[in-house]
This record gives sequence, structure tokens and C-alpha cells, in this order.
Amino acid sequence: MKRFVICLSGLIFACYIYRRFFPKPAAQNDAEQTVYIMKTGSRYHSAGCRHLQKNRIPMLLKDAAARRYGPCSVCRPPVS
Repeated sequence: MKRFVICLSGLIFACYIYRRFFPKPAAQNDAEQTVYIMKTGSRYHSAGCRHLQKNRIPMLLKDAAARRYGPCSVCRPPVS
């Protein structure tokens, strides 16, 4: 039991150090984030989505929402 408590406290401390010295990058304004659409389809995608093809078209998130594109359910890009 004592080893478990020591391991758990070490893990908690390591998570604290990681978050302290490696913060998340500053997020872009969601409306100004680039998403990708395709000529056919009604969804917008993140850059690494497996559903994107070579004919992807970059677009701002606010423009994709204005054109009534919906978010992909696989890559889950931000929702406007």
C-alpha cells in the first residue's frame, strides 16, 4: 500500500510539472481557425482528418459555418 501511495504521489507531481513547464499553446480565436472542406460533402474537417482528400479547400471556421457546413464526427473540429 505504501508503494502505491508513493507511486501515485509521484505521478501527480509529474503531471503538475508537465503542465507547469509545458503549457498548452495559446488557442486561436475559434472563428479565425482554419478548417478544410471538400468540393463534395457538407462537413468541415481538421487538418489531420482521415476523411480529407488531396482536393481539400482551406477555409476559416466562421466562413464554413456561414455556408452551413457541419463539423466532422470523426476528427471533431471546433464548433462555431
